[in-house]
Amino acid sequence: MKLMDARTLDQGAPAASPLPSVWMFSGQGSQYRGMGRQLFQHEPVFRGWLERFDALARQDAGIALIDELYQVAPQQAFERLALTHPAIFAVEYALAQTLFAKGLRPDLLLGASLGDFTAAAVAGVLPADAVIGLLGRHARLVEARCEPGFMLAVFGPASLHQELPALRRYSDLVGVNYDAHFVVAGHARELPHVEQALRAAGVQAFRLPVGFGFHSRNVAPVAAAWSELLAGAPPSSAPAIPWVSCATGGLVGAMGGGFFANVAQAPIQFAEALAFTRGLLGGAACWIDLGPSGTLANFAGKLLAAGHTVLPAMSQFGNERALLERILQSVPPRAAASTSNQTGTTTMKAYLFPGQGAQSTGMGAELFDRYPDYVARADRVLGYSVRALCLDNPDNRLGRTDYTQPALYVVNALAYLAAVEQGGEPQYLAGHSLGEYSALFAAGVLSFETGLQIVMRRGALMAASRDGAMAAVIGLEEAAVRQIILQAGLANIDIANLNAPTQIVISGPVADIVDAQAVFEKNGCFTYVRLPVSGAFHSRLMAEASQEFARFLDQFTFAAPRIPVLSNVTAQPHRPENIRAMMVEQMVGSVRWTDSIRYLAAQGVADFVEVGPGKVLAQLLKKILPAGAAPAPIPVPIPVSAPVPVSVPAPVIAPAPLPAPPAPYAPAGAAAAPAAIGIDALGCPEFRADYGLRYAYVGGAMVHGIASTALVAALARGGMLGYFGTGGLPLERIEEAILTLQRTLTPQQPYGMNLLHGALEEKTVDLYLAHGVCNIEAAAFMQITPALARFRLRGLRRQPDGTLVRGHRVLAKVSRPEVAAAFLAPVPAALVAELLRQGKISEEQAALAQRVPVADDICVESDSGGHTDMGVMTTLLPTIQLQRDQAARQFGYAKKIRIGAAGGIGTPPAAAAAFMLGADFILTGSINQCSVESGASDMVKDLLQELNVQDTDYAPAGDMFEMGAKVQVMRRGLFFPARANKLYELYKYYDSLDDLPAKVRQQLEDKYFGRSFESIFDECRRYYPAADIALAEQQPKQKMAYVFRWYFGHATRAALRGDAEQKVNFQVQCGPALGAFNQWVKGGAMEHWRQRHVDQMALAILRGACDVLNTRYRALLGAG
Repeated sequence: MKLMDARTLDQGAPAASPLPSVWMFSGQGSQYRGMGRQLFQHEPVFRGWLERFDALARQDAGIALIDELYQVAPQQAFERLALTHPAIFAVEYALAQTLFAKGLRPDLLLGASLGDFTAAAVAGVLPADAVIGLLGRHARLVEARCEPGFMLAVFGPASLHQELPALRRYSDLVGVNYDAHFVVAGHARELPHVEQALRAAGVQAFRLPVGFGFHSRNVAPVAAAWSELLAGAPPSSAPAIPWVSCATGGLVGAMGGGFFANVAQAPIQFAEALAFTRGLLGGAACWIDLGPSGTLANFAGKLLAAGHTVLPAMSQFGNERALLERILQSVPPRAAASTSNQTGTTTMKAYLFPGQGAQSTGMGAELFDRYPDYVARADRVLGYSVRALCLDNPDNRLGRTDYTQPALYVVNALAYLAAVEQGGEPQYLAGHSLGEYSALFAAGVLSFETGLQIVMRRGALMAASRDGAMAAVIGLEEAAVRQIILQAGLANIDIANLNAPTQIVISGPVADIVDAQAVFEKNGCFTYVRLPVSGAFHSRLMAEASQEFARFLDQFTFAAPRIPVLSNVTAQPHRPENIRAMMVEQMVGSVRWTDSIRYLAAQGVADFVEVGPGKVLAQLLKKILPAGAAPAPIPVPIPVSAPVPVSVPAPVIAPAPLPAPPAPYAPAGAAAAPAAIGIDALGCPEFRADYGLRYAYVGGAMVHGIASTALVAALARGGMLGYFGTGGLPLERIEEAILTLQRTLTPQQPYGMNLLHGALEEKTVDLYLAHGVCNIEAAAFMQITPALARFRLRGLRRQPDGTLVRGHRVLAKVSRPEVAAAFLAPVPAALVAELLRQGKISEEQAALAQRVPVADDICVESDSGGHTDMGVMTTLLPTIQLQRDQAARQFGYAKKIRIGAAGGIGTPPAAAAAFMLGADFILTGSINQCSVESGASDMVKDLLQELNVQDTDYAPAGDMFEMGAKVQVMRRGLFFPARANKLYELYKYYDSLDDLPAKVRQQLEDKYFGRSFESIFDECRRYYPAADIALAEQQPKQKMAYVFRWYFGHATRAALRGDAEQKVNFQVQCGPALGAFNQWVKGGAMEHWRQRHVDQMALAILRGACDVLNTRYRALLGAG
């Protein structure tokens, strides 16, 4: 175990360091018997706290902490949760108090999992006595209600969790510590599958000494009870010491029980939290691990660059007294940051961040390589390359508000990091309009990513404003401008920016701004300049946008500023409780920049540093504070509880609808670069021509009409193909859908219906033939059935010139090579002969049957929502493409069989990957059910909108329950996956309902079903054929299957209805592609499902895929 980051070690003791310090606290898995033994023996403060916690633990749960830690043999297992939970906290907290007693003070705290509870106590959020009691009760809850679990540390990239199907299926990704170390967790019974998959992949892993799978599905059963317990906890306070949590990856502000409930469930984002903390500090720091094993110090050493000091305070193999002494030598008291002039006196300093108008092509060029982790984080939030935007300015996008604002925020933030490294932290921060968000980031009010998300939404809302204008009025002071507005009757005009004493910007409707020019010029205005913006920013015309912005901000929590930040609205430092309100107010209120600078000067600030591109603020500063002039009086603050006054009320002009989020794009290539790929060139031209499409994009069928007529019609109008979801619908509903689509669409706009193998298959084909349906999606077929063959062959005919016409097109969704083989071959000869004998096809059709495959198109379905074989696209797609080529040679087909890809496609990179693998088209499913056109209930859409990639799970398929087939479903916030899997386990273990233990039966009837087994079976009598019911009455196992199957139908119906009382039982089939899509559009116009339309979603993905492909192609060729 390393005692100190090797990059800071020399012979002998280290020199005293002025570096800021971060105290880190770890959680479960870091404990061992004997932890803190030397500190207990030699440090009175440490011993005193341990004795206090020992007494509390004895009183609360009869546990002797000190005896268990220091009297029991070290080799004995130390995993009992009721013991380890309070023991870890007690040792970490006692060590923190020991350091306090020796005069050390942290600048920041960083908590990981249980370590967040230690950080909360150290920061004064909750009393330590209350925390240790809560942890003891949490431990008892988990031990009583959760089955045994596991946590496994894996040495490799976290992407392995998605790449290894067994890993994804049997475990949850619960922590990422650095790029080659992550943690998975789950049920103990599934651990062998996980370890076997890792061994097969040649990946090393080891089990953590933990008996439960924290942050995973394993501890989900206690989530509700834990939340209720936390509701009775003492009121929490705002942290007295800034605290970064690995549960959120950012700073923690004042919180309630909801935060602590999330700590037990949320993944441990150590790498992200450390990067955020490093960004707050700006430069090198001393990272002290107060956890028992020094594990966080080890992880930090992997992530930090040279110059940082990393110190463990305890180690299973080290001398704790020596480690403590090294900390005391390395972290002496230090002075606050300031600047000094040549006489040695301290000078107050303020960092100023520019806003919109300071942008220019090439900005940030010297910063992107210096802070690659921040650039990568920005790209993930934006969905495109911020470097390319700033350096290449493709299509002059830097001139667009929705691109300008995120770009400036990022460049300002990077410039701040560089400024702190060079000159330390300032005493004050301020930003002009947009720049205020950079100042809030610098002050630790919001994380880098949160600020970027907010600025993206702000930019999108402001860009959508099309009914206003702005103008700069030069040469008149504020009082004169206000008098002219009042006397000339310019009631619709507001003052937007008070940039300098005689440089004022006004804002209002276009016509009024145009008319005002003559008025101002007549009254002494030196210059009147219309600004190149499309909206009336910082005026009442932004009121509706500000209301939408306020709703968006509700999801975020803001910390108190570490450094005072001036508000544009009040020209005074932000009050923590009003930061959110001021963000909203700023959109409609004046930017009081002149007063802000005067306030700073009055506080003694003499060193103003412009942090960001350009010199706009420096020029304004010269006008506000001329050389030699005395500071003006401190401006009177506007009360933050009151709205910002405007001159005269006026009707609000509503902004235009929000545009779709910007698609990722590539930097402009060199002159010799190849021509860019356009979205109408993606995929197979013949596929597009056959179906009459503009784009090689398909919306797959989703059962129960979730792939609705509105969804199919929207895709058709957008030049794409959609299939209506017939599964689970009666024939009347299917016929109604056909007629609706035929009435709605023109003959040139294609549509399709899906065909499922089952009881209604023959009658459904009759319906399709009767109504002239030409395109079907065949799903859930293991072999070619008579009904499917009949549909295919009834569309065959010869034209007079001998050309073969395929009037019926079949797109087959397959996930197994043997099923693909059946669709790649012609209809079996015996089946053709039988159809001919029955008169269901003509002799010509029978003769032509061997000339064509069963399917025109094969869609290779990788791991997807609903029924899934958990295939991997990169393995499955090339395999079936090879099969296709072999079948073409074997059967001598004249026409290419197109092979498309589905499963996991929810973002441009995923779509690009499919096309790069040679997919002739792509098919999406999961993302489309969270759209305006989807037939899913609004309640389900609200749930789907919040999914991340890890929020799905596998459950038994209700229609194939006895076989153990799996479907992928939504897991987040629902009990269905766990309950469905429990039913299948019971079905395997017991032979009848009567064999179930009484307690289990009561649980199923009361909690799962809400009704008795007998009443459910009575309902089954009305659903299943009489012969099947008679058999079930003779075979108890079959009866149990029917009763258990009922739950799956019940769960689906409840979801379709949006039955709030049955929400926890919703069965919603969905894959992780939707989680990926949600993350991609987060902060953009399509974040909320009511702004998602399937055709716009498709175009955004296709455009983004083109940009990804063009970027990679040029990079490979060295063209840019």
